[in-house]
Amino acid sequence: MTIGQKASLSTLISVVLFAGFAVLAYSGLFETVQARFYNPRVASGVNKTLETLARLGEALGQVVQLEASPPVLSATWPATEPFHLAGLGQALVSEELLAAARAKLAAGVSADMGLISPHAAGGLNGRRARVDLGLSRPLDLAPPREREQARRALSLALAHRRGRLAFSGAGAFQAPVSHYPRLLAWLRDEEERRRFWGEPLIEGSYNFMEWVHATRTLPARVLGLRDCGHLGPGARADVALFDLPSNGVFYPQAQEGGRCRTLLKAGRFVLRDYTLVEGDIPRTTWYRRTAATRTAMAEELSGYQSFRPEHLEIPAEADSPAFREVGHGQP
Repeated sequence: MTIGQKASLSTLISVVLFAGFAVLAYSGLFETVQARFYNPRVASGVNKTLETLARLGEALGQVVQLEASPPVLSATWPATEPFHLAGLGQALVSEELLAAARAKLAAGVSADMGLISPHAAGGLNGRRARVDLGLSRPLDLAPPREREQARRALSLALAHRRGRLAFSGAGAFQAPVSHYPRLLAWLRDEEERRRFWGEPLIEGSYNFMEWVHATRTLPARVLGLRDCGHLGPGARADVALFDLPSNGVFYPQAQEGGRCRTLLKAGRFVLRDYTLVEGDIPRTTWYRRTAATRTAMAEELSGYQSFRPEHLEIPAEADSPAFREVGHGQP
């Protein structure tokens, strides 16, 4: 069965492109050393790669998601419109790269924050641990504490409220979900930032509408989900009702974050008056059919990676509440 007879996930076009893009790691696209110096010969290769991806994104009418890295931020981009930078925080290893990220956002590129917790574990029993998954670079299971890098990511997020910067953490090892209350508090409350960082970093904080934009509206727009991220006619949305804290400032603080009064998912009650009503709500993965066929080049590229495009394919006959084709109930 060819790829054209199967269906790939509609929101993961960037991952499909990744099969070819990740191979460039071997030529030095993400080549690094522990001292965080980068091979200057990589620049021309990155620029050419970005030119190719820009043309591809424009031809397909799709947003190309790039993993943020120092070489990508430092490169000269041919265009900004087709690109989305994923996980900015991990690339902000210097003030120069912070300035480069600001320039990219000002030029119109969209991105997500990739906030880093300065409390992240510094090692497993004092040792570094990495796993090679066959992707662009090893997965670091115990990254070192990066307080200054965390400060840069937070400052960037605060400076681009209601812009083209969506909320995200830097992953389970640099921003565990258990650390989210603190991260969210820093975005929402200047006094919380002053208490930990010794300064407010940037004057002002996210208000409720800016928070909705960063966590709902912008991610849906980047993914091309026209019926998500808003509460207009025909929209699909999960609704959560929280008790506001006594000071009127909403963010999930550790002592108040669990006080969800009512939660509606897919029009069904999950929580009602703080009580779990139905915990097993089915989820749906939307996919889009493609006309791509397996080529000799695709076969050659797949030979370099353990993570391949076919791992994202869904059998064409799949038709259940868990898998729905784009166009059947969604624009």
